[in-house]
Amino acid sequence: MLKKKNSLTLKLSLASIFAALTTISTVIIQIPIPATGGYINVGDAMIFTSALLFGPMVGAFAGGIGSAVADIFLGYPAFLPHTFVIKGLEGFVA
Repeated sequence: MLKKKNSLTLKLSLASIFAALTTISTVIIQIPIPATGGYINVGDAMIFTSALLFGPMVGAFAGGIGSAVADIFLGYPAFLPHTFVIKGLEGFVA
C-alpha cells in the first residue's frame, strides 16, 4: 500500500511540475505569425515530453492545466475551455 501511495504522490508531483513548465514555455517562448495573428510556442514540446516520459495521465494534466493557465496569463480566457480539453487530449494520446 505504501508503494502505491508513493507512486501516486510522485505522479502528481511530476504532473504539477510539467504543468508549470508547459505554462512557462508557452508564455515566454513565442514566435509570432503575422498572417494569422497567432503564435508558435514551445509548450507542445513540454506536453509531449511529459507524456512520453511519464505516461498519459501526467501528459494530460500537464497539457490541460499548463496550457489553460498560459491562456489566462496571455489574455486569452475565452479559449480556456477549448485549450483545456484539446491540450489535455493531446497529452493523453501522445
